[in-house]
Amino acid sequence: MRRPSTSDSDRKDEASERARYIHALRAMSDFLRANNAPLRYAQRWNRLAVALNDLNEGKVDELLAPSSFGGLNPGDPTIEWTARADAALGMAALVAGGATRAEAARKAQRKIGGDIEAKTCLSWFDQFRAPAEKSKTKNSLARALFDSGRSLIDPKISSSAAVKLADYFFERAATQLRKQT
Repeated sequence: MRRPSTSDSDRKDEASERARYIHALRAMSDFLRANNAPLRYAQRWNRLAVALNDLNEGKVDELLAPSSFGGLNPGDPTIEWTARADAALGMAALVAGGATRAEAARKAQRKIGGDIEAKTCLSWFDQFRAPAEKSKTKNSLARALFDSGRSLIDPKISSSAAVKLADYFFERAATQLRKQT
């Protein structure tokens, strides 16, 4: 899977993106204070904004430090897993609309782009469709996203509607994966 790069321009982009979150978190904190929410709620939003600001200054606040897994690999970030779930949902829509799994995987590869191969997309699709206890998909948020999205796909969807829905999911997947490069 793609890994974040560390060039200077990427660091500036990350800092700019974090700055947007910092402003949003501080606005939320101000909103809560202005609307008489318990002070501890506003303080938590502000604390997270401060921790993100520290990252922009090269410091890692303990709030954002990764938890130890005792030498085990913690796996990929949730944003990558939700991108995979979106790709699998796009494929599920195409299959419901009459496409084969292989056709859906090739379309996912074309639409998502990057270095994602059709066989990788097919693997994601199969893993998300498998029962949770037999799947290699261990990210609970991505699993829930796929399960709830799949339940909303009409099994009798028309081919044209399936393509539109799949394109929506593939664009979401591509956007999330681009943020990881």
